Amino acid sequence: MNAVMGLGRLALKTELSAKQRGYLEKICSASRTLLDIINDVLDFSKIEAGRVELEKTEFGLQEVLASISDMLGMKAQEKGIGYLVRLDPELPKKLLGDPLRLTQVLNNLIGNAVKFTEKGEVVVAVKLLALGGEQVALRFSVQDTGIGLSPEQMERIFTPFTQADSSTTRRYGGSGLGLSISSQLVELMGGELRVESIEGAGSSFCFTVSFGIPAAGKLQGAPREEPLRSLRLLVLDGDPASGTRVAEILRGMPIVQVSVSTVPALLAALSEGSFPERPCFDLVLMDGATAGAAGIEEVCRSIVSRGWQLPTLVTVAPDQLEKVRRQAEELGLTGVLATPVRDSLLLDGIVRALSCGSKPHPGGKRLRACHTGSAAADAQAAADGSPEWPESASPASGGLEPARLAAETAKLERLLSRNSLDAKRQFARFRQGLPQGAFLEELEALELCMEKLDFKKARHLLARFPGRMEEQSPQETEREREYL
Repeated sequence: MNAVMGLGRLALKTELSAKQRGYLEKICSASRTLLDIINDVLDFSKIEAGRVELEKTEFGLQEVLASISDMLGMKAQEKGIGYLVRLDPELPKKLLGDPLRLTQVLNNLIGNAVKFTEKGEVVVAVKLLALGGEQVALRFSVQDTGIGLSPEQMERIFTPFTQADSSTTRRYGGSGLGLSISSQLVELMGGELRVESIEGAGSSFCFTVSFGIPAAGKLQGAPREEPLRSLRLLVLDGDPASGTRVAEILRGMPIVQVSVSTVPALLAALSEGSFPERPCFDLVLMDGATAGAAGIEEVCRSIVSRGWQLPTLVTVAPDQLEKVRRQAEELGLTGVLATPVRDSLLLDGIVRALSCGSKPHPGGKRLRACHTGSAAADAQAAADGSPEWPESASPASGGLEPARLAAETAKLERLLSRNSLDAKRQFARFRQGLPQGAFLEELEALELCMEKLDFKKARHLLARFPGRMEEQSPQETEREREYL
């Protein structure tokens, strides 16, 4: 089988006619199906013979679920259904048990859920039931909105070589051994696999098993860092379950979450309760599918036009990831993540945005360090300059050195020429670098252009802006003011 599958994949990389390619793809697909059946039969034979022994090794539950999600989450997305993983925040970081057999059970349950669901979602949940001494009891559940099962079908669903009915076998394939093997593996782990289902509405498979806790295993629900106190998060997602998932991920953290389902509702939430100089939220998290490309741009322009330094994260489909990341700097996005997003990656993105997204400036301004998720963009941001100004940039110090100010002016010119939304932020840096009280009228005219996002006129004004303040004569200054 390995030879057939390997040579088939190699043959697909050669020049083929459409007919030949179709034949080879069918061979590869049938080979994978046959290999799955062979593995199921071998596993079933080992279990029946009592030859299966469970290991007891240290493993991370998040890593197990992440490896499953990488494959099955993508399949769910290809089918256009939701895929969510909900983890109890109090779960230990490390467990003692058999990760291979646990993966086998979850792979089968989640794979079936994705296979039998045509619309809706698949939700994988892990809940901490009991914690005592060196043992922890966890409840695993896999819920879907698929075809469901009748009471008669549920009675024989765990019988070997049995599926719901013959039509299911013809349409969906399979050996009818997966659930039987999973049930027996769960029993070996000291639990029982159960099913609840409503025909035509979906099914829920669950089991409870105990694991050991290694000496280094610490609960994830440890106290959070103090900088995250009293923070407000605005979430845009058309799926209420996604907002619930974010709330569960952040449970135990001092973050107040507000969820909206439309772009107008998000813009309204940003306006209500905000001050002209700062928003009432500390972070915005948008679902790209809900907002759409136009919605993302509209939200970003609204934030930039108000002069807010508000960290903004967006999740997009994998095929849109690189495109949005390339636009991240121009749009003013702090981070871009691909869906489906692992809980750990989403939490990491949120924490990064909150920790480095908004830093207080000594003069009361707020400047942002952008993390776009793109190494190239982050490197460019680092090369362009630090998000915080040194003491020499403060108005009281008389402004930046001429060379540094020329560099900041050149950067502003570049951003204006690209019609980048980051130009407004760069203008604030440029303004901070000028001597206190200098060029007030020029700055007022330039600031008006920035507020209107009239980058073409702003670039024209900047080209005539005094660039050699220390050498400029009063006559030159007066002529430029007359033009402005």
